[in-house]
Amino acid sequence: MVRGTISRIAEPIENRPQLKFVLEDVLIYSIALGLIAWAMQGVSLSKVLHDLRASNLVLFVPVTLCAFAVWFFGENYMFAVLFTFFHKKTTYRETLPATAAMYFLQAINSLVADAALVVFLHNRKQASWGAAAVTIAYVGFIDLLVMTSMAIAAAIAVPHSPMRELLPYVSLALAAGIAIALWMRWRRNPTYWERAILEHPSVKTFRDARFKHYAVLYLIRLAIFVPEGFLVYLEAIAFHLRVPMAPLLALTPAIVAVSAAPVAPNGLGLAQTVMVWGLAPYATATQAVAMSLSVNVIHLLCRILLGLTSARHFARRIIRAGSEPGREHRQHHTGGSRRPHPQPG
Repeated sequence: MVRGTISRIAEPIENRPQLKFVLEDVLIYSIALGLIAWAMQGVSLSKVLHDLRASNLVLFVPVTLCAFAVWFFGENYMFAVLFTFFHKKTTYRETLPATAAMYFLQAINSLVADAALVVFLHNRKQASWGAAAVTIAYVGFIDLLVMTSMAIAAAIAVPHSPMRELLPYVSLALAAGIAIALWMRWRRNPTYWERAILEHPSVKTFRDARFKHYAVLYLIRLAIFVPEGFLVYLEAIAFHLRVPMAPLLALTPAIVAVSAAPVAPNGLGLAQTVMVWGLAPYATATQAVAMSLSVNVIHLLCRILLGLTSARHFARRIIRAGSEPGREHRQHHTGGSRRPHPQPG
């Protein structure tokens, strides 16, 4: 009875992808708005607007745009290196449209934003859908290693930071991540179920990953994350917040974690929650919400601008790349190609 009712409800959604995307957007933005409402408990909108008008926008806007640029161009470089490591040689310029499309989609539907990179890998680098998806998931695995190690360092270096409360949990997460990496690479005499996972074609990226790959990607990701703390410190100065640099830098792992979270567009809602929690000893909830909301708005506008300028170019390149194998296949069977294909050895 219950299963039949669920099927009748879900069937029209599955048969209409547009409706599914709309419902996902509604869910994502509902979560974000709910978190913002929770963070703004006891905070009046008029005070938030007052803090925004009183801020130094001449400093705040360039710093926030710089933070966005560090993420965008840094991640684009990381994707080019990642795809070259585990698939085919990929140039920095070649990856730009796919990265821009991903950033644009994060403003609309963060749950499907990574699909832009999956499609790029499948159509441009001839990776299977499964292998492409796992390669993108590997980025999240690197993020886990980087953010947990940063959080441990922050908790130890700044003992009075709120990050100290998370030390047992992030230590456990880092240990689990290292154990998974070692298991994937050096497991000997695996069981039947372990072999089924390790030998599956889709997990090629995890299976082929060497220490060099982890080290290079870790350092690239670290170079993207570390400047975030210094730039947030400058944004706090622009909003006249008297926050010492050390506690704010210690908060960097939490800031980058919510920025990358798929449950909210660009960390909307989560960013306000983290800022209110992390800056509580130094700033009012009004000031923390005003600053973090302003950052979110500028970043969302940048993502929309990227979509308007690059989405069509990305779609055209992907469609053209996807049609080329089919054209070659037809030429081979119909004699459309005048020159024979060279045969190996």
